[in-house]
Amino acid sequence: MTSKWRYAIVRTIINGKPLRYVMGKKKVDQHACVKCGLCVRTCPYNAILMNEYPVFNEKKCQGCFACYNKCPKKTIYTKRYHHFAHYPKPLPEVVAKLTVKNDE
Repeated sequence: MTSKWRYAIVRTIINGKPLRYVMGKKKVDQHACVKCGLCVRTCPYNAILMNEYPVFNEKKCQGCFACYNKCPKKTIYTKRYHHFAHYPKPLPEVVAKLTVKNDE
């Protein structure tokens, strides 16, 4: 199943709203941010610019949570998600299953 189809299914489940609305408007805890720029490099939609602190372009954001999950200090947050349900990388068991090659 392609990511386009998965995204369409998730949008159907959440009543057609783009995921960025589900995630909410992103903010940065400026006291904890180390200004590493990992969020900028991680964003597949180029929706984050680095000024003094990360600045989010909400129109470009698709709500993929990449910035939220990859932030090493967990400084990116929204009204709905703050220090909750971070998923920075798959479990080792999942990675092992994905790397196994089938001899078919």
